Amino acid sequence: TFADGRIINRVGPRGSATRYLDGEMGLSNYVAAYPNPNGAGAIFPLVPMSTRVTMTETLFATLFGLPVGGTQVRQGDKLVLSFMGVSAPTNLEEGNQVFDDIRRTLGLGCEPAYSVTPSQGQVEDTTGYLTVAAERGAFTARLTKTTMPTSLFLNVRGLTDGWSCARQINGGPLKPVTLHQGVAYTNLDLTQADVDVVVGHPVLCDAPGLKVVAWVTEAGIEVFVQNPGEADITCELSSNPAFAGLPSTTETVTLEPGGFVTLTWPTVP
Repeated sequence: TFADGRIINRVGPRGSATRYLDGEMGLSNYVAAYPNPNGAGAIFPLVPMSTRVTMTETLFATLFGLPVGGTQVRQGDKLVLSFMGVSAPTNLEEGNQVFDDIRRTLGLGCEPAYSVTPSQGQVEDTTGYLTVAAERGAFTARLTKTTMPTSLFLNVRGLTDGWSCARQINGGPLKPVTLHQGVAYTNLDLTQADVDVVVGHPVLCDAPGLKVVAWVTEAGIEVFVQNPGEADITCELSSNPAFAGLPSTTETVTLEPGGFVTLTWPTVP
């Protein structure tokens, strides 16, 4: 119990014990806190972790008149937890059902409520969000819809920094995607129907040290390539066949140190 009146309960899926005061906390469990400004809230661990409830001697003595020992955390100590926070605009009892639905949808301690069938690339993990590895510059797959509204986080590893990255849903227009340290970050709406998704580089290059920026327009692809190195580089550039509707083009260019080239690849009517 906190000074502002909030109470922390440890709860889990239906049928399990309702308190985890000491011991291992698995992926199927969560910590629910209430009340909060939005109703009920929960924290889901994304990796198994050890849990223990401790109180300061002053607080424990105030509540029960007895001191208790525990691990002290001092200023400057670093605690690293991997977790997901969820808020439900309802009371704790109804929120527990929501949290259980979320747990099952996101595969926390169980198989996720959606299925994913990759046609290019590999699935690495489905705990909390979908983590995959790209092959040949892209990840492509079909994901099935979920019963509850779901905006699924998707992390695509194995891409190249300095290159444009995009997402395509059901063969539609390409949308830019954030790429950082070789990982693309996006999310997928699985509420309405099954989703065919492609995430990767619209333009590929056999020299990963070059910077490759691509703009996909209704007319085709505009490509900007720069050589940040200290030697001439000859490379082959090509549109990525994983994406639907791009012009099928391959071109060889040579760039001097610090040099750049711009290319236009129109779509054939």
